[in-house]
Amino acid sequence: MSQLEIDPLRPQDVEEAMALLVTAFEQEGITKEVVDVRKAGVRYRYTLLSILKTRIYLEAGQPVYMARLNQAIVGILIMKGKTRLPLPRLLRIILPQDFRAFPLLLKINWSKAFKVGRMISSSQAVPEEAILLEAIAVRSDHRGMGMASKLMQQAETVAKDRKASGIYLYTADEPNKEIYEHLGYKVMEKRQTDGLTVYHMYRFAEEIA
Repeated sequence: MSQLEIDPLRPQDVEEAMALLVTAFEQEGITKEVVDVRKAGVRYRYTLLSILKTRIYLEAGQPVYMARLNQAIVGILIMKGKTRLPLPRLLRIILPQDFRAFPLLLKINWSKAFKVGRMISSSQAVPEEAILLEAIAVRSDHRGMGMASKLMQQAETVAKDRKASGIYLYTADEPNKEIYEHLGYKVMEKRQTDGLTVYHMYRFAEEIA
């Protein structure tokens, strides 16, 4: 087996990476609560929005990494610190878009979207200077090969390099919650509404080897 490479996501690889992410999150608890990406048109527009968001993250210097095997992207890691992009730079990314993604706004269940927004808003228990682990995804035919663990290790390296107080994440999937607990993350807050449970979890920097 070729060696897995984990590197910062390059601008030319954003589209491939986001196609992977959207597919991987098709049945993820929070995503499916708001939008059904199983429908081709919805998936297409959701992917376009994900591409736009990721380009903004890259421009802002947020930590976004890709895992590659034989030059193909098989995993993605997205983290978010406190960096904010100045409005002029933000507009330079948004304005050239052709807005093909915007019909997606009609497909979103806005009632559920607002509820989910409250469910995933940052917990008040999160310490200052924490870094958010926003997403980890691995291509379906490469799961169970330790790639998610490698991406988690990269997340921990990023947290240390940025001198974050710890890593904060949230999940609505019970199996993922149990995996994170096994890795040392603790539930700081549990929020429930209409059949959706979101766990807000944290691991202090000093607990990371």
